[in-house]
Amino acid sequence: MVNTGDLDQERAKKIAAEITKMVNQRYRQIELEHEGTFRRMLLLKKKKYAALIMPPRPGMAPKKELKGLDIVRRDWSMLAKKIGSDVVDVMLDPSLSREELVEQIDKLLTTLREDLDAGIVSVDMFSIFKFLTRQNFQYYLSQQVHPVVSRLTAPIEELDAVRVAELLGLDGAHYRSKASSAAADNDSAWQETFDHCEGIKITCPSCEHLNEIREMFMGEGMDRRGALDCCEKCEAPFYRAAAAVYNQFSRQLSSLVEKQQLAAYVCDDVVCAHEMRYVVVVS
Repeated sequence: MVNTGDLDQERAKKIAAEITKMVNQRYRQIELEHEGTFRRMLLLKKKKYAALIMPPRPGMAPKKELKGLDIVRRDWSMLAKKIGSDVVDVMLDPSLSREELVEQIDKLLTTLREDLDAGIVSVDMFSIFKFLTRQNFQYYLSQQVHPVVSRLTAPIEELDAVRVAELLGLDGAHYRSKASSAAADNDSAWQETFDHCEGIKITCPSCEHLNEIREMFMGEGMDRRGALDCCEKCEAPFYRAAAAVYNQFSRQLSSLVEKQQLAAYVCDDVVCAHEMRYVVVVS
């Protein structure tokens, strides 16, 4: 996907044709094709997006394309899928400014809560796989509607998980504490980078000095070298005892991989942050 930064469809197509031609001329093992032109796009994660595709010919209506979003899955209630679809329609509307977009989504969520309180939402909207799972609509707001909408509006600062919860009449403080905790952990992890990770320890076969490898390269300028080139103390080249160094390296890597596999997986949704010991794969 290429963001041309141009709202004119014909100019965007021309840019796409130029890029396609250059890539196909440079790389013989692949062939690019211009699949379509997006007027607006909501890109959440890899293979998860909603887009408004411009028609191939004038006079035709734009087409909405959804990939990997919660609203196309079958394990959400019709209520969650309907409000999610309405939110996507608003976000893809090219006629709306950011302020108008936020205002309309605010109104959608507030109206939904009011309709639920008034009891005018059809019972069919609460069905998942054609059966009613819960009697309390608070469950649908917190466990169905909120996750769907908050993931869609994540790129919009004014509509974070806390704001979405408040618009739905949920306890915003609950989501604020979860989001703050997850954000703090994330910021701390970025600041520390890999300082908390274990290094690879290689005992020099020549002088028995313990070399702790924490970076790919050591030194600066003309003295810069690979961390596994030689011993930092006696400077004996490691390639002279390659088998011994390889065995040490391999054993430690295996041990670190085992530790990683025993670690808990944490949901990357800051509102959820659920920990589990296995990965759930949804086909």
